Amino acid sequence: MTFQATHDDLLRLIAEGTAGETGEEFFQSLVRHMALALKMKYAFVAVFADSKMRVRTLAFWDGERFLDNFEYDLPGTPCEAVMAGETRCYSRDVAKLFPRDPDLTEIGAESYLAVPLMDSRGTVMGHLAVLDTKPMLDVPQDINVFSIFAARARAELERLQAEDALRKAHDELERRVQLRTAELSRANADLQAEIAERKRYEEELRLRDRAIEASSVGIIITDARQDDHPIIYVNPAFAKMTGYTREELIGRNPRILQGQESDPHEIEAIRLALREGRSCLTTLKNYRKDGTSFWNELFISPVHDELGHLTHFIGTQTDVTQLIPFLILK
Repeated sequence: MTFQATHDDLLRLIAEGTAGETGEEFFQSLVRHMALALKMKYAFVAVFADSKMRVRTLAFWDGERFLDNFEYDLPGTPCEAVMAGETRCYSRDVAKLFPRDPDLTEIGAESYLAVPLMDSRGTVMGHLAVLDTKPMLDVPQDINVFSIFAARARAELERLQAEDALRKAHDELERRVQLRTAELSRANADLQAEIAERKRYEEELRLRDRAIEASSVGIIITDARQDDHPIIYVNPAFAKMTGYTREELIGRNPRILQGQESDPHEIEAIRLALREGRSCLTTLKNYRKDGTSFWNELFISPVHDELGHLTHFIGTQTDVTQLIPFLILK
């Protein structure tokens, strides 16, 4: 089998195994298909735990089943250098090279390959690794194949971090604003201190907005309280992805991206999720302003106010066009 054939099979495995999945399900599917593609027994993805010297797994495949996620210390393990930003490959004798790591001896590990997962700023978020009880025979090809899985894992980690940061910032700011407003009503004497505090909150909000603006993931916000859910915010990544300017998108419905070949079943699934005020994940053929098409992996998430009323929807969007041909060829 040529490397090109392996490369095509790999992309098909990624597309088929992770389509429609997010979070834990995504990583479980990814590591299982990665182990299959590389013919390795063990595969896992991990992120930092409570310190830079300890990690926790997000998914661990042992060749037959998924193990419960766990934490372990980095010192003395081959993962230590990887979480410091280095790619590491040991084609044989990995347990002998790291005698302080008893887990390697326990599972009879012979070979190991891992890469760091870095965000767009070059900060290590976690790492992706495979192990086996036999030596690795084709290291260069395995590393090239492995890098494709790592790119997909990196994108999902960054998407989850951006979404989590957005929610946490929104919830924390809402909580603080409500608390301070209540204090103002009880103690007018604290007015000047409150004004200074509110300015600090506003700076935090501006910092959050700058982070969203700099994200490589397309992000939009629609107003669920208005008819037809008009777009009220668009980040630069979304404008670049679609070819529309912000001015052209604000006030319009996201269906502006739909066209003749957009799947009506997927469109109806989106409409139903919006009516029911719940999350929705789908992959839909969309169209840029110039008429060219692209495949959009869309995740819609509802936002509620402190009374539980639906106020907005957040849409994170990723161009996954490169993966779609392999699903079609299935």
